[in-house]
Amino acid sequence: MTVLLEEAVGLPTLESTLASTRSPREASGEDELSKRLELLSKREDATASRVYYAARSAVVHISAVESLRAAARRGFRKLWPPFPYGPESPDDEQDELEQERGGPELEDGYSGTPRSTPNERSEEEWTLRGTGTGFCFDTELHIVTNAHVVAGASRYWVRFITGDQVPARVLGLDTEHDVAVLQLHWETSRSEGNAQPRASSMRLSPSGRMTSSTTAGAREPPDTDKSVRERLKRTIEPLRFGNSTKLLVGQRVFAVGNPFSLEHTLTAGILSGVGREVASRRAGGIPMFGLLQTDAALNAGNSGGPLLDTDGCVIGMNCAIASPSGAFAGVGFAIPIHTVRRIVEEILTRGRASRPGLGVTFAPTALTRRLGISQGVLILTILPDGPAARAGLRATERRERLVLGDVVLAIDDQPVNDTIDVLRILQQKSVGDLVKLPVASGQEILAKQHDAKATAPVDKPWYSIPEGSDETRSNALSTRQVTIRLADIPRRPWRIPSKL
Repeated sequence: MTVLLEEAVGLPTLESTLASTRSPREASGEDELSKRLELLSKREDATASRVYYAARSAVVHISAVESLRAAARRGFRKLWPPFPYGPESPDDEQDELEQERGGPELEDGYSGTPRSTPNERSEEEWTLRGTGTGFCFDTELHIVTNAHVVAGASRYWVRFITGDQVPARVLGLDTEHDVAVLQLHWETSRSEGNAQPRASSMRLSPSGRMTSSTTAGAREPPDTDKSVRERLKRTIEPLRFGNSTKLLVGQRVFAVGNPFSLEHTLTAGILSGVGREVASRRAGGIPMFGLLQTDAALNAGNSGGPLLDTDGCVIGMNCAIASPSGAFAGVGFAIPIHTVRRIVEEILTRGRASRPGLGVTFAPTALTRRLGISQGVLILTILPDGPAARAGLRATERRERLVLGDVVLAIDDQPVNDTIDVLRILQQKSVGDLVKLPVASGQEILAKQHDAKATAPVDKPWYSIPEGSDETRSNALSTRQVTIRLADIPRRPWRIPSKL
């Protein structure tokens, strides 16, 4: 039908139209595309086409590479994992620290690759660690993608729809929310004194690997010079932001990405659900909360790409799929754009994303239950001068015997029974928010448990929060209300303090 329509009106083919509009500076190409879309809208639904052509210039292809020597020195301890999960080993925290420093620290001892010094070879081989999708966040062309797309690599290359390929560096990332920000490396190397500027370029070696060669007296690769930078800033239009807090299940959505390196692929579907909680093997096993669910096809390479509404506005960033086989099974997930924007703006302004916290470490649920506490979360340690310390909360201590600290029963009237409940609530808050915590003494809980254990019915809790009646108060737990102002406190993996 499309071919007959083109023949009838004498329009150019789709391929020639795309070629003519590859650079938006060509007015003739824009005119032809506008005519084509206008004609298409009279015969069938052109929403998908309008969304695609409005968004495609802002969508980029990301290649993450590392040197073979770096991979060998790390013992190839992690290969690029399948979409969607990213790095899954216990070394994920170390990888995040390496990203903040600009790359991994290499150990001297390794096997399989001969050790060499920078002077021994002027050419280095690189291996492709993974590819993904990203999109332009602002007019400065900061690139937003998933943290698992860039995790563990040494260098990054961003390819635009114009064909320009630009090196980039990680400006900041948040593994808990799976968000990363890349900054394009525009600056050319400058000479110091009489030294000649040096630049590196990437090419394929005869073996099929990418190699990096360094030459003296040369400027940066031609694809990063000032003229290309200015042209891209004129050509690339960042995506418009939609409102991901007012979405309706069933509305049409579109995904643009690079599945299996098929660049700028459009898939369509509906919004299948909102507020989804998805178990994740990233970020220390912390689930991802509040995700959007879609049946738009997402595959390997779609990570970090935009999920768009019918107005062409980005409402989410694709991040994961649920599948028993690893192939798309109709269930994909995206991070709401309001969450992405908050994290990215914090990274751009202060270098990292804030994490609202109470300033406490909670004991693992299994340990808490073994201690006889069947409700709430037990405070194990408290950060000195943190919000909880200022509010007068008590930590678990070892004196002559183990003295349990306070137990948090709820946060803002939402019951908490494990650390996941706490994180789910805190991720909805911001630094500076006030939260109310009903708190009980862990020691009192143990005492009441000991007194009531023999007489309490099996199907009835051995303690309860006071509600007013005399019967309830006779076995009620003494609680106190504590108000805490959340502070920016990075979360770290839980460890049992040696003093306990």
